[in-house]
Amino acid sequence: MSKEEMTKKERGKRGAASCAKKYEENDNIIEFDDLMRPIGPTTGRFSSWLGQTVRTDLPYQLDTKCIEKHQWEKVCATMATTWHITDDSPKKNIIKRAKRLFSNWRSTLITEFVNVGTRPFDKYPYLEEEHWEAFVAEKTNPEFLAKSEKARASALANQNFGRVGRKGYAGFEPKVETI
Repeated sequence: MSKEEMTKKERGKRGAASCAKKYEENDNIIEFDDLMRPIGPTTGRFSSWLGQTVRTDLPYQLDTKCIEKHQWEKVCATMATTWHITDDSPKKNIIKRAKRLFSNWRSTLITEFVNVGTRPFDKYPYLEEEHWEAFVAEKTNPEFLAKSEKARASALANQNFGRVGRKGYAGFEPKVETI
């Protein structure tokens, strides 16, 4: 085994972002393009921060569509304060992105913990344990499993995967000319 193969093997997965690194006040400035997508050098950190905020501030046991509008707006207000967003124009896009991140988060919980039969509280200590059993019961009932299997078959039929990274298409757009 070569040194490069050993290094790749030892590294493993990156793991969950903790967003614990401390940045200077002026490092939390984000810009938006004309379609209200985040752009610039802090886009990746912005996406990670939004994902972590959604995970910690919203109740994981509720489906995305069951979370009330004021909770999404609270996430948006926290984001505006932290990232120095002065106007409401990117609000709709931020909420849309937050909903997608929250759905992905719940899917990760199902895949990595519910389907395996383990509990996530060692890896994610901010989750509330009292809701876990209800979450597992909801995600292991036959009705949900049938719906999940139908969605899995549909996803496997997809031949054109979108792989633009955590910055989204706005982060990919500048690279299009060189490709």
